[in-house]
Amino acid sequence: MKRVLLYTLAIIIVMFAVFGCNGEVKENEDPEIVKIFKELDAKDFDAQNIVSDKEESENLAREVYTESQLEKALKYLEEMRKNKVKLVHYNTEYKDIQIIEEKDNEAKLLVHALSTGVYYTTDIPETKLGPLNHESRYEVILKKVDNHWKISQVSYLSVGNNAEDKTD
Repeated sequence: MKRVLLYTLAIIIVMFAVFGCNGEVKENEDPEIVKIFKELDAKDFDAQNIVSDKEESENLAREVYTESQLEKALKYLEEMRKNKVKLVHYNTEYKDIQIIEEKDNEAKLLVHALSTGVYYTTDIPETKLGPLNHESRYEVILKKVDNHWKISQVSYLSVGNNAEDKTD
């Protein structure tokens, strides 16, 4: 009888751990700084989609980036306008995001992502130029500026394994 009671109690404890008190399954929720990064990343893709609207795309870039990364982003958008190219972003699958360091006003993340989309001309009618299917690994530094998180630096890393990285 005591064993049945212990098993029942153990099952109830496991159910509370899995489902919580309200009966819903708890999902692994991203830490706040990761959510912020993902929102900033999405805005960057939005800026590349509306690149032909110089003012609006640059305003989005200013929401995402701070110096010196802002300067790089603005140059990239200008290059896209010059080449009459825009990006329609479909999805970014974040394979891994690690928080390397997090302080009140700065955070460093290691990101491994696969982004998909299609490049089009900005001319009317639009012409499809080709797909985006880009896997990347990078370290990103976020800084809080005027109480808003922004990307201040992006350093791309090799996607391959170390043996491939060391070959000439």
